[in-house]
Amino acid sequence: MIACSFFVVLETAANNTLENDTTESIVTKFDKISYRWDAVAADLEQYNGLGVFCLEKTYRNEVFLLLEEVHHFDSLIYEKLVELSQLKNNGEIKKTIKQIEELETEFGIKEFSKFLSKECRERREVEKQKRDLEANLGQEGYAGQQQLVESTLYRYVHHVTYLVDHIRKHIHHLHLEDYE
Repeated sequence: MIACSFFVVLETAANNTLENDTTESIVTKFDKISYRWDAVAADLEQYNGLGVFCLEKTYRNEVFLLLEEVHHFDSLIYEKLVELSQLKNNGEIKKTIKQIEELETEFGIKEFSKFLSKECRERREVEKQKRDLEANLGQEGYAGQQQLVESTLYRYVHHVTYLVDHIRKHIHHLHLEDYE
């Protein structure tokens, strides 16, 4: 599954850069990017997916490129929503703006990079101690240590996905494409 998603992301990213297809709406572009993120995140939030991320520079670069695209388009959406909020007093607009701000501040490229670097270091340490850990049971064992790394990773990546998916849903509920 991980290798399959890896190649799908590579192929899609090559065919769908920030400059391509200027006739599509921001909403349509964000849809495509957010669905690509969902596929990558499903792999990335697992211990084995973290291994691919840590060890494969090409994959790591593609993940960062995709995240840059997410941030680029959520910034464009943010600008539209701020303009729209001056015309309408709408709770869903405010909520979407807050979610974009959270995504931009707490899960920006720098923050994402720092977190994943830390997770890669933890994974590397678990793998270095694999033989010793296999003699232990439960949380102190190899599988337990993998699960600890994976649970932290899952919570972080899942929260990014939660925000991206909710932004996508909100912009459809708000019919943002009508304001482009």
